[in-house]
Amino acid sequence: MNEKGSPGGKGATRDRRDQAQHVQSFLLELLKAASTSSGLEEMLATTHRALGKLMDTTNFYVALYDEATEHYSFPFHVDKHETDEQPPRSLPRSLTDYVRRTGQPLFADEKTDELLIREGHVDLVG
Repeated sequence: MNEKGSPGGKGATRDRRDQAQHVQSFLLELLKAASTSSGLEEMLATTHRALGKLMDTTNFYVALYDEATEHYSFPFHVDKHETDEQPPRSLPRSLTDYVRRTGQPLFADEKTDELLIREGHVDLVG
């Protein structure tokens, strides 16, 4: 609380400014990668490293959806439990499919994941 009884103050302002600077640095790294990368895999690896400075990217993937086959492919995949290349596959009712169906970005922590499962929007996959 600040002196007027409101949350925030100098610390909150500094935190927002620091966060904005981190996001700006991330976006600049993405722009640089887009213009200098020799291919998609290199650009996605750069994206993974840059995003890792903002959040936990221990388990990270990029999924592409093919409407004709209704399968997802994974041109970039990092997972401490699954080290093998992931073949294209159908993922109905998965969290990945939920994001595609809704068309909305989602930062899903464990609590959000459990809520979506409990409400019947997704099934536990993976």
